[in-house]
Amino acid sequence: MTIHGVEREIKATGWIDFDGKYIELKSDFVIRPEDYEIDIPKLMWQNIAEEVEVKVRFKYRVYDQDN
Repeated sequence: MTIHGVEREIKATGWIDFDGKYIELKSDFVIRPEDYEIDIPKLMWQNIAEEVEVKVRFKYRVYDQDN
């Protein structure tokens, strides 16, 4: 994952669903802003979580030549 030019390898569990028409990929994981050198202004530190939950959803419609 790359954020603000900082690249880090992450491992996360995920799910793949296929209903005959769509392939859907899902994953939820947590990142820490400090791991990506994101500086939190001192005035905002109480409003920004130390860990941020990331939810990824990707839905792909299967190509159908007949339609």
